Parts: sequence; structure tokens; C-alpha cells
Amino acid sequence: MSMMALQFICNDPKEIVIAAGDSNPSDFISYFRTSFIPSKVLLLHSTEKDRDLNELAPFMQSQPAIKNKTTVYICRNYSCEKPVFDINDVKNI
Repeated sequence: MSMMALQFICNDPKEIVIAAGDSNPSDFISYFRTSFIPSKVLLLHSTEKDRDLNELAPFMQSQPAIKNKTTVYICRNYSCEKPVFDINDVKNI
């Protein structure tokens, strides 16, 4: 377990936030669950009322679904890439 923690610290972890909009976010979730991305943290932000999740990760409040489209934010070192709306664009990052 401690080797996993060391790897997580040393490998520049990515925070991936999926902000669910009107469309179903399952394609994005499936992609990230089946892709090998070491040191990732995957969060699904489904509604404004995710109180427990908002307390745990308050930065998600500034990452909404844009124009009610499911939006993916990929962040590293407190900086995020531009939001992505299409699964093919996510695969190119």
C-alpha cells in the first residue's frame, strides 16, 4: 500500500472531473475506468446538491457542466486543461 502512495505522489496525479449535463456521462466514465491512467482521481459531479462531495472537493463547484453538456475537466498541479465535451477529444489528451 505504501508503494502505491509513493507512486501517486511521484507521478503527477491527475484530477478528472466529469460534470454531468443533460447527456449521459456513461461513455466518459467507461473510458476513464478502463483506461490505464496512473495516479488518477475520478470524480463525477452530477448535481449542485452533491453536498458531501462538495465538502470533500470544493473546487468542483467552479467546474460545472457548460451549456448543460457533459463536461470533462482534466487537472494537474492545481491547473486545468480547457473543458472537453466530446469523448474523442478526451482520448486525444
